[in-house]
Amino acid sequence: MEIEIRPAKIRSFVPVHVSIHQAATTPSLSVEPQDQDTALQPFYVPVEAGQLVGDYSANFWLRQVGDYKVKVQAGTESQQQLIHVDEQVFLNFGQEFGWFSALFLLVGIGVILWLRRRLRRDESKEKVGYT
Repeated sequence: MEIEIRPAKIRSFVPVHVSIHQAATTPSLSVEPQDQDTALQPFYVPVEAGQLVGDYSANFWLRQVGDYKVKVQAGTESQQQLIHVDEQVFLNFGQEFGWFSALFLLVGIGVILWLRRRLRRDESKEKVGYT
């Protein structure tokens, strides 16, 4: 049995996808917090069958930052992986608008400079007599 957890860098409020390959029976997936100061209790995640025999997948979200143990059990086989959840950073409207404006200004200046260079090249070809 193989376990694949995506994304590689897990953030709060971002879905975590767990793929289970080559499982002999339908697995069960549990998530246990490793931090002692969290009020979150261990919970089970429903597992869905994939298109291939022995492939299963599950999705879940974690809101709290910290370390968690993902435990998969299929029959007598059991595997666990530790994951770390970082905080998701959101930009407020002012920051987002500022970044967009700065990038838009840079692209606009680049387009203007490119057009001026292109027009000068076209004018110099006309003076020489090239078509």
